[in-house]
Amino acid sequence: MGAQERSRFEPRPAATYPARQTAENVTVAVEVYQGRDKIKSAFGKTDLEKLGVLPVLVIIANENDHALQLDRMKVQLITS
Repeated sequence: MGAQERSRFEPRPAATYPARQTAENVTVAVEVYQGRDKIKSAFGKTDLEKLGVLPVLVIIANENDHALQLDRMKVQLITS
């Protein structure tokens, strides 16, 4: 890829996202990726809008001493 290689995507700390919730020292934050420029910054050339895909970044920060079990996690988009 050389000079055209895009920089590595680095999410911010979960506590810095406006859409977040913390319970029992676990913070879940989300950010919707809308618009070509924002989508391109994370996914490169893939035109996800054209494919009808709404990318959502989900960040989970566990500030506990024990691991989280996420294999049964259910993610749901609820619109108002």
